[in-house]
Amino acid sequence: MLSTEKIIEIADQHSTPLYILDKEALENRINEIKAILGEGVTLCYAMKANPFFVDAFKHLNTKYEVCSPGEFAICEREKVNMKDIVLSGVNKEKADICHVLNDCGGVGVYTVESKVAKAFVTRDPDGNGENDTIGILGPGNSDHMNAVGGNQFGLDEEDIKDIVKNREKYPELNIRGVQCYTGTQKKKFDIIKSEIEWLDGLCDSLYADYGFKAEELEYGPGLPVSYFGDVAYDNNYDMLKELAALLENYKTKYSITLEMGRYLVAECGVYVTGIA
Repeated sequence: MLSTEKIIEIADQHSTPLYILDKEALENRINEIKAILGEGVTLCYAMKANPFFVDAFKHLNTKYEVCSPGEFAICEREKVNMKDIVLSGVNKEKADICHVLNDCGGVGVYTVESKVAKAFVTRDPDGNGENDTIGILGPGNSDHMNAVGGNQFGLDEEDIKDIVKNREKYPELNIRGVQCYTGTQKKKFDIIKSEIEWLDGLCDSLYADYGFKAEELEYGPGLPVSYFGDVAYDNNYDMLKELAALLENYKTKYSITLEMGRYLVAECGVYVTGIA
């Protein structure tokens, strides 16, 4: 991050209050994280953490998790590659999906948070009478997830199994795998380990019962970020290294995407204000 002297210089030049975002610090952090995770893992930036970093991510070879029409509009403005977008969020209106399909050529992958959402994307949402093949990820949720993290959104196991079992009825959907995010600021690695093991077990059962092999596993680990005290400057990546070691067991089975927001950018900016 910028030195104190540089921060003071910028504050004197532009006055306060102001936000200072450090693109060089961001690039260094992303490269360090990628080096720890190794090959076979893609980062997906949950842009709600800080939309002002969207442009800075464009040359860092990451995806973007987009949760709202407003966030998608930012990606349009910044000319983000549509194939790098994971269109998430529980508020997918018909007009928004039509805009994505008709005006933007579609995006890389969509998440389906409910059976209602699944039904919507199978009903030719752009109204052109064609079968647009849409890649989807089914967000997982279960009693297990509620026990270890809690998540009010997403399909439960039975919903996922029903969609996979009847997937031939939906030729316009290319079901790519499972996405799961249960919360953030997880300070116990056992929670993350338990969730990944559950996801892997779910994918194994989908293959055993229905012959469906999940190609992609997208997971939001919710790694913690400290904001206060000396620990806010402690950048040892200990829990990330534990996660990297665990993921080595799954790299041959899945294309793995880790969806993270504040963990990627929290150390790459400061808010500066003056004291009268």
